[in-house]
Amino acid sequence: MKLSEAQLLLVDHILPELGVEEEILTEFQFADGRQWRLDVYVPELRLAIEISGGQFSGGHRRGYWSAQEARRRTKAGKVDSPQEDEYNKLNWAVMDGYRVLQFTNEQVKDGRAKAFLAEFIA
Repeated sequence: MKLSEAQLLLVDHILPELGVEEEILTEFQFADGRQWRLDVYVPELRLAIEISGGQFSGGHRRGYWSAQEARRRTKAGKVDSPQEDEYNKLNWAVMDGYRVLQFTNEQVKDGRAKAFLAEFIA
């Protein structure tokens, strides 16, 4: 899977600049039996970072369903909406002991994510 510009910036520059020398995994699958993946994962720190891209265009969930299809499915009680599925994934990760942080593409690109991480990693 191709990494986004923000994911590459985080993995190749920001985390190493903050002294993270341990293994950094991308698209890390967790929760046996599920297809859930964490964008970036540092096993030694048990730190997962999710980067929510395109908050105005649907991000990586774009095309998951049309808005009309999502309303139809959730009203019928058949399945969770894409947003609910994302919440389920992150809640599961937290309860399973992962430390999960969430940033937008813009926060990664403009340095706010780095500044936040510097408070806790450095």
